[in-house]
Amino acid sequence: AAYPVTIDPTVVVPQSYLFFEDTTIKENSTTDYSSWQYLIVGNYVTGSRYRGLMKIQVPGGVENEFITYARLTLSPSAQNNGSQINLYRNTSDFTDSEVTCANQPGIVDIAEDFFYIDGQSKYVFDITNALKYWQENPNYGFSIRSDNEVLAYNSVKSIECTTTSLKPLVEI
Repeated sequence: AAYPVTIDPTVVVPQSYLFFEDTTIKENSTTDYSSWQYLIVGNYVTGSRYRGLMKIQVPGGVENEFITYARLTLSPSAQNNGSQINLYRNTSDFTDSEVTCANQPGIVDIAEDFFYIDGQSKYVFDITNALKYWQENPNYGFSIRSDNEVLAYNSVKSIECTTTSLKPLVEI
């Protein structure tokens, strides 16, 4: 080991410093959900499939730094215990107020991370690989999808949530 040892601190990025946009899209709908305080994923009582979309701009202070880990923490709004939500990196861009199911971004084949819901107060996703990828490539954000888009309904608080402690949080 080399001495002295340098410990890289975790950077908790306040929402006010992030360019953050998010929305929900609903199957067969052109409604703009970008001002809602939550993102719906899965299947609601209407029988329609919902997906969440989220874009986070990597803060300027870390865009050229070595990222050892990055986490996205989401707060549940509605939970379907025993279900799973997946976080996918998008392969094309979207605008939160204009995106619909018909023009939603593509996603990578394998989820960045997933979360099994069992009554938790926070959902934590590892987004390290996505942030590293975005250091060299365009950042098109994430899609949040239920693992079972037919039988599970969940929602998480969005950036529009009026309670600061429940808004999405990024730690790098």
